[in-house]
Amino acid sequence: MIQTLSYFNGKVRKSSNLKGGDRIWIDVSGGDEKDLQKISKLTGIYISDMKSVLDQNTLPKVINRNGYSMVVLRALSSKKYFPFGIFIGNKYIITVHKRKVYAIDDLRKLILEKDGKEFFSKGTPYLLYKLGYHVSMRLHRELDRVEDEIDDLEDKILDGKVNSPSSIFNLKQIVMNIRRALKTNKDSIDLIFNGRSKYVPKRSLSLFSDLRIEMEQVVSISEMLRERLTGAMDMYMSSVSNKMNDIMKGFTVIASLLLIPMLVSGIWGMNFSNIPFFDNPYGFYVPLGIMLFCVILMSLWFKRKKWM
Repeated sequence: MIQTLSYFNGKVRKSSNLKGGDRIWIDVSGGDEKDLQKISKLTGIYISDMKSVLDQNTLPKVINRNGYSMVVLRALSSKKYFPFGIFIGNKYIITVHKRKVYAIDDLRKLILEKDGKEFFSKGTPYLLYKLGYHVSMRLHRELDRVEDEIDDLEDKILDGKVNSPSSIFNLKQIVMNIRRALKTNKDSIDLIFNGRSKYVPKRSLSLFSDLRIEMEQVVSISEMLRERLTGAMDMYMSSVSNKMNDIMKGFTVIASLLLIPMLVSGIWGMNFSNIPFFDNPYGFYVPLGIMLFCVILMSLWFKRKKWM
Protein backbone atom coordinates (compact mmCIF):
# COMPACT_ATOMS: atom_id res chain seq x y z
CA MET A 1 0.00 0.00 0.00
CA ILE A 2 1.24 3.47 -0.92
CA GLN A 3 0.33 6.59 1.08
CA THR A 4 1.52 10.00 -0.02
CA LEU A 5 1.77 13.39 1.66
CA SER A 6 2.77 16.35 -0.49
CA TYR A 7 3.81 19.89 0.40
CA PHE A 8 2.83 22.54 -2.13
CA ASN A 9 2.37 26.33 -1.76
CA GLY A 10 2.77 26.11 2.03
CA LYS A 11 0.10 23.43 2.46
CA VAL A 12 0.25 19.74 3.29
CA ARG A 13 -2.26 17.42 1.72
CA LYS A 14 -2.87 13.77 1.07
CA SER A 15 -2.22 13.09 -2.57
CA SER A 16 -2.35 10.14 -4.93
CA ASN A 17 -0.23 12.04 -7.46
CA LEU A 18 3.30 10.76 -6.85
CA LYS A 19 4.80 13.61 -8.90
CA GLY A 20 2.97 16.47 -7.23
CA GLY A 21 4.30 18.91 -4.64
CA ASP A 22 7.46 20.81 -3.81
CA ARG A 23 8.37 18.03 -1.35
CA ILE A 24 6.78 14.66 -0.93
CA TRP A 25 6.69 11.81 1.56
CA ILE A 26 5.76 8.43 0.19
CA ASP A 27 5.11 5.59 2.60
CA VAL A 28 5.20 2.07 1.14
CA SER A 29 3.96 -0.69 3.41
CA GLY A 30 3.53 -4.41 2.85
CA GLY A 31 6.33 -4.94 0.35
CA ASP A 32 4.07 -5.53 -2.65
CA GLU A 33 6.16 -6.06 -5.80
CA LYS A 34 4.00 -3.73 -7.93
CA ASP A 35 4.30 -0.93 -5.37
CA LEU A 36 8.08 -1.28 -5.28
CA GLN A 37 8.31 -1.21 -9.08
CA LYS A 38 6.10 1.87 -9.19
CA ILE A 39 8.31 3.71 -6.70
CA SER A 40 11.46 2.56 -8.48
CA LYS A 41 10.18 3.86 -11.82
CA LEU A 42 9.22 7.19 -10.28
CA THR A 43 12.37 7.89 -8.22
CA GLY A 44 15.10 5.66 -9.62
CA ILE A 45 15.55 3.82 -6.32
CA TYR A 46 16.84 0.30 -6.86
CA ILE A 47 14.26 -2.39 -6.21
CA SER A 48 17.00 -4.49 -4.62
CA ASP A 49 17.57 -1.73 -2.03
CA MET A 50 13.87 -1.58 -1.20
CA LYS A 51 13.66 -5.37 -0.93
CA SER A 52 16.72 -5.49 1.31
CA VAL A 53 15.07 -3.29 3.96
CA LEU A 54 12.15 -5.74 4.11
CA ASP A 55 14.46 -8.52 5.29
CA GLN A 56 14.06 -9.01 9.04
CA ASN A 57 17.79 -9.68 9.44
CA THR A 58 18.86 -6.39 7.82
CA LEU A 59 20.90 -4.26 10.22
CA PRO A 60 20.62 -0.47 10.52
CA LYS A 61 23.02 1.27 8.14
CA VAL A 62 23.52 4.25 5.82
CA ILE A 63 24.28 3.79 2.12
CA ASN A 64 24.66 6.46 -0.58
CA ARG A 65 23.48 5.89 -4.16
CA ASN A 66 23.23 8.08 -7.21
CA GLY A 67 20.21 10.25 -6.51
CA TYR A 68 19.40 9.14 -2.96
CA SER A 69 20.68 7.93 0.39
CA MET A 70 19.33 4.83 2.10
CA VAL A 71 19.00 4.74 5.89
CA VAL A 72 17.88 1.58 7.70
CA LEU A 73 16.53 1.75 11.25
CA ARG A 74 14.79 -0.71 13.56
CA ALA A 75 11.34 0.24 14.84
CA LEU A 76 8.62 -1.13 17.09
CA SER A 77 5.85 -3.08 15.39
CA SER A 78 3.34 -5.15 17.40
CA LYS A 79 5.79 -5.50 20.33
CA LYS A 80 8.50 -6.78 17.97
CA TYR A 81 11.31 -4.94 16.27
CA PHE A 82 11.74 -4.91 12.51
CA PRO A 83 13.92 -2.94 10.10
CA PHE A 84 12.46 -0.31 7.82
CA GLY A 85 14.08 1.77 5.13
CA ILE A 86 14.18 5.53 4.64
CA PHE A 87 15.21 6.77 1.20
CA ILE A 88 16.01 10.45 1.13
CA GLY A 89 16.55 12.72 -1.87
CA ASN A 90 16.50 16.46 -2.43
CA LYS A 91 12.72 16.73 -2.67
CA TYR A 92 11.40 13.44 -1.39
CA ILE A 93 11.58 11.01 1.47
CA ILE A 94 10.32 7.47 1.06
CA THR A 95 9.72 4.96 3.84
CA VAL A 96 9.51 1.25 3.04
CA HIS A 97 8.44 -1.37 5.55
CA LYS A 98 6.80 -4.78 5.59
CA ARG A 99 4.87 -4.39 8.84
CA LYS A 100 3.06 -1.53 10.51
CA VAL A 101 5.51 0.93 12.06
CA TYR A 102 3.96 2.98 14.85
CA ALA A 103 6.54 5.76 14.63
CA ILE A 104 5.52 6.44 11.01
CA ASP A 105 1.86 6.63 12.01
CA ASP A 106 2.75 9.04 14.83
CA LEU A 107 4.63 11.39 12.51
CA ARG A 108 2.01 11.16 9.78
CA LYS A 109 -0.70 12.14 12.26
CA LEU A 110 1.33 15.17 13.41
CA ILE A 111 1.98 16.32 9.85
CA LEU A 112 -1.73 16.24 9.03
CA GLU A 113 -2.50 18.58 11.93
CA LYS A 114 -2.71 22.35 11.63
CA ASP A 115 1.00 23.06 12.07
CA GLY A 116 2.13 20.05 10.06
CA LYS A 117 3.59 22.16 7.25
CA GLU A 118 6.52 22.96 9.56
CA PHE A 119 7.84 19.43 9.07
CA PHE A 120 7.97 19.81 5.29
CA SER A 121 9.05 23.45 5.19
CA LYS A 122 12.33 22.59 6.96
CA GLY A 123 13.28 20.09 4.27
CA THR A 124 13.65 16.35 3.94
CA PRO A 125 16.56 16.12 6.46
CA TYR A 126 14.19 17.44 9.12
CA LEU A 127 11.66 14.74 8.22
CA LEU A 128 14.44 12.15 8.54
CA TYR A 129 15.31 13.56 11.97
CA LYS A 130 11.66 13.44 13.10
CA LEU A 131 11.32 9.84 11.93
CA GLY A 132 14.38 8.87 13.98
CA TYR A 133 13.01 10.83 16.93
CA HIS A 134 9.61 9.09 16.86
CA VAL A 135 11.26 5.68 16.48
CA SER A 136 13.30 6.43 19.60
CA MET A 137 10.27 7.75 21.51
CA ARG A 138 8.25 4.63 20.68
CA LEU A 139 11.03 2.48 22.07
CA HIS A 140 11.17 4.77 25.11
CA ARG A 141 7.44 4.29 25.72
CA GLU A 142 7.85 0.55 25.45
CA LEU A 143 10.61 0.73 28.06
CA ASP A 144 8.27 2.71 30.33
CA ARG A 145 5.69 -0.07 29.97
CA VAL A 146 8.31 -2.70 30.73
CA GLU A 147 9.44 -0.70 33.79
CA ASP A 148 5.88 -0.79 35.16
CA GLU A 149 5.81 -4.56 34.64
CA ILE A 150 9.15 -4.89 36.44
CA ASP A 151 7.73 -2.92 39.40
CA ASP A 152 4.78 -5.33 39.61
CA LEU A 153 7.08 -8.31 39.18
CA GLU A 154 9.34 -7.23 42.04
CA ASP A 155 6.31 -6.83 44.32
CA LYS A 156 5.09 -10.32 43.39
CA ILE A 157 8.53 -11.81 44.02
CA LEU A 158 8.65 -10.22 47.48
CA ASP A 159 5.16 -11.61 48.20
CA GLY A 160 6.22 -15.06 46.97
CA LYS A 161 3.64 -15.07 44.15
CA VAL A 162 6.04 -15.85 41.30
CA ASN A 163 6.25 -19.59 40.71
CA SER A 164 8.31 -19.54 37.52
CA PRO A 165 11.15 -17.35 36.17
CA SER A 166 9.60 -17.31 32.68
CA SER A 167 8.10 -13.82 33.17
CA ILE A 168 11.55 -12.49 34.12
CA PHE A 169 13.12 -14.08 31.04
CA ASN A 170 10.38 -12.67 28.79
CA LEU A 171 10.88 -9.13 30.06
CA LYS A 172 14.64 -9.49 29.80
CA GLN A 173 14.28 -10.58 26.17
CA ILE A 174 12.13 -7.51 25.42
CA VAL A 175 14.66 -5.19 27.05
CA MET A 176 17.55 -6.82 25.19
CA ASN A 177 15.72 -6.45 21.85
CA ILE A 178 14.99 -2.78 22.55
CA ARG A 179 18.58 -2.19 23.57
CA ARG A 180 19.82 -3.88 20.41
CA ALA A 181 17.48 -1.76 18.26
CA LEU A 182 18.56 1.43 20.03
CA LYS A 183 22.28 0.67 19.78
CA THR A 184 22.15 -0.16 16.08
CA ASN A 185 19.90 2.83 15.36
CA LYS A 186 22.36 5.07 17.17
CA ASP A 187 25.16 3.71 14.99
CA SER A 188 23.20 4.79 11.89
CA ILE A 189 22.52 8.23 13.38
CA ASP A 190 26.24 8.54 14.20
CA LEU A 191 27.03 7.88 10.53
CA ILE A 192 24.59 10.60 9.46
CA PHE A 193 26.02 13.01 12.04
CA ASN A 194 29.51 12.33 10.70
CA GLY A 195 28.41 13.39 7.22
CA ARG A 196 28.01 9.94 5.65
CA SER A 197 24.64 10.84 4.08
CA LYS A 198 25.15 13.17 1.14
CA TYR A 199 21.54 14.36 1.29
CA VAL A 200 21.85 15.69 4.83
CA PRO A 201 23.64 19.07 4.64
CA LYS A 202 26.01 20.30 7.33
CA ARG A 203 23.51 22.86 8.59
CA SER A 204 21.16 20.01 9.54
CA LEU A 205 23.73 17.91 11.41
CA SER A 206 22.97 19.63 14.73
CA LEU A 207 19.53 17.97 14.66
CA PHE A 208 21.15 14.56 14.60
CA SER A 209 23.49 15.56 17.40
CA ASP A 210 20.41 16.12 19.57
CA LEU A 211 18.96 12.81 18.38
CA ARG A 212 22.17 10.98 19.36
CA ILE A 213 21.90 12.38 22.88
CA GLU A 214 18.23 11.36 23.14
CA MET A 215 19.03 7.85 21.93
CA GLU A 216 21.93 7.55 24.36
CA GLN A 217 19.58 8.46 27.22
CA VAL A 218 17.10 5.77 26.16
CA VAL A 219 19.96 3.25 25.86
CA SER A 220 20.94 4.13 29.45
CA ILE A 221 17.38 3.45 30.58
CA SER A 222 17.42 0.05 28.85
CA GLU A 223 20.69 -0.84 30.59
CA MET A 224 19.23 0.19 33.95
CA LEU A 225 16.16 -2.02 33.36
CA ARG A 226 18.39 -4.92 32.36
CA GLU A 227 20.25 -4.57 35.67
CA ARG A 228 16.93 -4.44 37.53
CA LEU A 229 15.83 -7.67 35.85
CA THR A 230 19.11 -9.28 36.84
CA GLY A 231 18.39 -8.16 40.39
CA ALA A 232 14.83 -9.51 40.09
CA MET A 233 16.24 -12.89 39.06
CA ASP A 234 18.52 -12.85 42.12
CA MET A 235 15.50 -11.98 44.28
CA TYR A 236 13.54 -14.85 42.75
CA MET A 237 16.37 -17.34 43.33
CA SER A 238 16.67 -16.11 46.93
CA SER A 239 12.92 -16.52 47.34
CA VAL A 240 13.10 -20.08 46.01
CA SER A 241 16.03 -20.81 48.33
CA ASN A 242 14.12 -19.40 51.31
CA LYS A 243 11.08 -21.51 50.46
CA MET A 244 13.30 -24.58 50.26
CA ASN A 245 14.86 -23.69 53.61
CA ASP A 246 11.38 -23.36 55.16
CA ILE A 247 10.39 -26.77 53.78
CA MET A 248 13.58 -28.39 55.05
CA LYS A 249 13.10 -26.67 58.43
CA GLY A 250 9.59 -28.12 58.63
CA PHE A 251 10.85 -31.60 57.83
CA THR A 252 13.60 -31.20 60.44
CA VAL A 253 11.12 -30.15 63.12
CA ILE A 254 8.82 -33.08 62.32
CA ALA A 255 11.74 -35.53 62.35
CA SER A 256 13.00 -34.08 65.65
CA LEU A 257 9.58 -34.39 67.29
CA LEU A 258 9.37 -38.03 66.23
CA LEU A 259 12.92 -38.83 67.27
CA ILE A 260 12.43 -39.10 71.07
CA PRO A 261 9.14 -41.08 70.86
CA MET A 262 10.90 -43.51 68.53
CA LEU A 263 13.85 -43.71 70.95
CA VAL A 264 11.60 -44.33 73.97
CA SER A 265 9.51 -46.90 72.11
CA GLY A 266 12.71 -48.60 70.90
CA ILE A 267 14.07 -48.87 74.45
CA TRP A 268 10.77 -50.20 75.85
CA GLY A 269 10.57 -52.67 73.00
CA MET A 270 13.84 -54.41 73.80
CA ASN A 271 13.73 -58.15 74.47
CA PHE A 272 14.71 -58.18 78.16
CA SER A 273 12.92 -59.95 80.93
CA ASN A 274 13.32 -57.12 83.41
CA ILE A 275 11.62 -54.24 81.62
CA PRO A 276 10.45 -51.38 83.90
CA PHE A 277 6.72 -51.37 84.61
CA PHE A 278 6.35 -54.66 82.68
CA ASP A 279 4.03 -56.13 85.32
CA ASN A 280 2.34 -52.86 86.19
CA PRO A 281 -1.25 -52.60 84.89
CA TYR A 282 -0.51 -49.00 83.89
CA GLY A 283 2.94 -49.73 82.53
CA PHE A 284 1.80 -49.12 78.95
CA TYR A 285 0.94 -45.50 79.74
CA VAL A 286 4.29 -44.67 81.38
CA PRO A 287 6.34 -44.60 78.11
CA LEU A 288 3.44 -42.86 76.38
CA GLY A 289 3.56 -40.15 79.04
CA ILE A 290 7.32 -39.80 78.65
CA MET A 291 6.90 -39.52 74.87
CA LEU A 292 4.16 -36.88 75.19
CA PHE A 293 6.18 -34.90 77.74
CA CYS A 294 9.26 -34.91 75.53
CA VAL A 295 7.27 -33.86 72.44
CA ILE A 296 5.62 -30.97 74.36
CA LEU A 297 8.96 -29.89 75.80
CA MET A 298 10.63 -29.91 72.37
CA SER A 299 7.68 -28.08 70.78
CA LEU A 300 7.96 -25.30 73.34
CA TRP A 301 11.68 -25.05 72.67
CA PHE A 302 11.13 -24.89 68.89
CA LYS A 303 8.54 -22.14 69.32
CA ARG A 304 10.91 -20.19 71.52
CA LYS A 305 13.52 -20.43 68.75
CA LYS A 306 10.76 -19.47 66.23
CA TRP A 307 11.28 -22.62 64.21
CA MET A 308 7.56 -23.37 64.37
